Amino acid sequence: KYPEIRFFGYLPKRIPEPSETRFSDNSVTYGFNDFMTQCRQSPFVRRTASPQNRIRDDPPACVVTEADGATAKSVWKQKNKSSTIKINGTMSKEIFVAFATQKGGIGKSTVTALAASYLHNVKGYNVAVVDCDDPQHSIHGLREHEMGLIDSSTYFKALACDHFRRIKKNAYTIVKSNAVNALDDAERMIATEDVKPDVVFFDMPGTLRSNGVIKTLSQMDYIFTPLSADRFVVESTLKFVTMFRDRLMTTGQAKTKGLHLFWTMVDGRERNDLYGIYEEVIAEMGFPVLSTRLPDSKKFRRDLSEERKSVFRSTIFPMDTALLKGSGIREFSEEISDIIRPQ
Repeated sequence: KYPEIRFFGYLPKRIPEPSETRFSDNSVTYGFNDFMTQCRQSPFVRRTASPQNRIRDDPPACVVTEADGATAKSVWKQKNKSSTIKINGTMSKEIFVAFATQKGGIGKSTVTALAASYLHNVKGYNVAVVDCDDPQHSIHGLREHEMGLIDSSTYFKALACDHFRRIKKNAYTIVKSNAVNALDDAERMIATEDVKPDVVFFDMPGTLRSNGVIKTLSQMDYIFTPLSADRFVVESTLKFVTMFRDRLMTTGQAKTKGLHLFWTMVDGRERNDLYGIYEEVIAEMGFPVLSTRLPDSKKFRRDLSEERKSVFRSTIFPMDTALLKGSGIREFSEEISDIIRPQ
């Protein structure tokens, strides 16, 4: 823990109350938005942590460069714009991407959070996430957990401020929604953002039986479907992608430009030829498979914690470089970026 005097009173003791409300009444979230804005616009210049181990490094000292330390005004302004539906063709250039499958427990939410983090923090794209995996809302819950840790810790406040100043933007927006309202909530979020997202990720429920899932998926520009080397998972996944392609994409009822599969939870002890056999069958069915295979690793569950300084799965901080190595997330995210090609 670092004493408050080290930061010259720069870091607020608590996350401030929001200066304005937006389309949600979540005051904690928008108070955090103001905190991020203050970090980026503060007259205090901080030497950023090492890019090789940003979370491991201790918070550096502050250097005063201006006498006036007035609190920066919030950039989160409410805009009176009506939302539109993507199906009407009035949607702007934001790319809608979903990680979707009808098989739960395959790490879909984790992959969504990691890909969003890499594209936002490393690739430099502006990203947003619509968490419509009701009722779990795992990604939204992770953000609330991280905001609580930052709010109660001077150490994490310092790291957060260093991070926001370095990337010159706030953490990506997370909208809590459900499959029925996901598209409307996404459009409403886009209309109120001063900085429009290049990519909007949708974390979908793990079953097609949930209301609104098919409708929402039909409006995605790209869908990435995880599968593991399990017969039941492969059969279930292939039924899903075949149904979606034949009944929605080929008939023009879906706006989807690409439907890709990828391997996840890969056990290094499994036979490599097993994946080759599966991929031959998948190729005959006409579905592309990403070349990157994500391993089954405990590091994927390494969240921000008071007990450790390194972090992997986070909605705010970038992935620790040491943990990123060998995870496949860098290659996976680069491959996705090459496919969707954000502007």
